[in-house]
Amino acid sequence: MEKLASDDNDDKIAAIAALVAEGDPKAADVLRQAAEGEITIDGKKVEVVMNNRVRGRIAEALSILKLLSQEKSERLEAAQALASGADASMLPLVLKAKEKETEPDIKAMLEMTAAGMQIRSEDRPTLALELLLIQP
Repeated sequence: MEKLASDDNDDKIAAIAALVAEGDPKAADVLRQAAEGEITIDGKKVEVVMNNRVRGRIAEALSILKLLSQEKSERLEAAQALASGADASMLPLVLKAKEKETEPDIKAMLEMTAAGMQIRSEDRPTLALELLLIQP
């Protein structure tokens, strides 16, 4: 959580990805606090300064965390928000949510979102291999 208060925006983005990957219900609260400009570390309020890139990642992370909601409407809203282009670093949680999803329409949307994230991934060799494996 200390990395959210770092001066380095890449550290902040890594911290956001780590919080989301954990899938901890408290992660959403921490991210909301960070978006408001202040988090609590060891009982002390710490200012969080961020640029638009970090703000965007926080918004994206909050959407991804909604995929774990018990409410269908929240999961659908999150899946729709992510369909427009979520960052590839959030792929593990999208895949996890897809596996747990019971609603066919949401599951299909998550499959499409995951495929888009994989295409945008910087891991081109893995992507090329996956594409070769799905060809008839």
